[in-house]
Amino acid sequence: MKRLFPAKFFQNFSFERTTFKKDSFAGRRPKNCKSSCKTNRVLQEAPVSAAFFLLILSGAFLFSACPNSSNSDLEEKTILYEAPVDDQGGQYQFYTNDWLRYNSYTSSRLLPRPAGTNTDIFEIAASKLSGHEKAGYGLIFAVSEDGENGELSYYRLVITTEAVYQVEKRVFNPAAVSEEGKYTSTYFCGSSDTKGRISRLLLQGEDQRQRDAFNRIKVIRENMSEPDSEGKITGTFRIFFNDQAAASFIDTDAIPIQEDSAADPGTWNGNRMAFTTGVNNAAVGEDFPNNPVDVRYNLVWN
Repeated sequence: MKRLFPAKFFQNFSFERTTFKKDSFAGRRPKNCKSSCKTNRVLQEAPVSAAFFLLILSGAFLFSACPNSSNSDLEEKTILYEAPVDDQGGQYQFYTNDWLRYNSYTSSRLLPRPAGTNTDIFEIAASKLSGHEKAGYGLIFAVSEDGENGELSYYRLVITTEAVYQVEKRVFNPAAVSEEGKYTSTYFCGSSDTKGRISRLLLQGEDQRQRDAFNRIKVIRENMSEPDSEGKITGTFRIFFNDQAAASFIDTDAIPIQEDSAADPGTWNGNRMAFTTGVNNAAVGEDFPNNPVDVRYNLVWN
């Protein structure tokens, strides 16, 4: 039975600055990036080379454009995953037309999983009502916390209103000597810092901007192995869009599942998830304060 949970579960937020290139994600792939995927054969999803997603560079930030002043009388505001006050659908709303949020991902508070739910299924429903079509939105999942530093490692699956998706694993590197090397990114399903993949299973454009026309995004984790001699775990992840199989990937160094500590039950144990929303900048299509980023979410536990 699927269960929906109210917005009171979300109490705080994470804010991740990014650097976004104006024209595309063109450029050399970082040496520590890898990409692999097994796609549903029937769909034959093809890679897309364009500026579909925000480029994460481990906290680096670049203001590449000034705010649009075409209508300076509009109120600038931000709503962080609260219950919507209108009737446009969704249990939670991310909204901003504040140019200070250019070049960022903002995630909701990581949500402790309710008892009795399947710890290997991560599912949300999302609809983007306005904002630049190439900016990603979706979920982070299988979140794990580094015990000594409190930093998080996780997978991120985001989609766009152009029916493109990207899968990224971000792993905290405790040996990093600079902010730029703080996280290592690995991309799956044919995606990278320069590419996404099209899925015809995703609603796009005006089709997903209608009230209650949500894209269902689900990940199932399975076949997690025991640690090998190097302590690495292999796991399979299957991706579903709107309840249909879209793709799968195998991670030979998967984020581990850790038991909750009785002394610290809030530890992120590899079973948690959250919403995440990307904001581009004026140079690549956002138009603040005139056209806000407005994304609605529903949270689904299985």
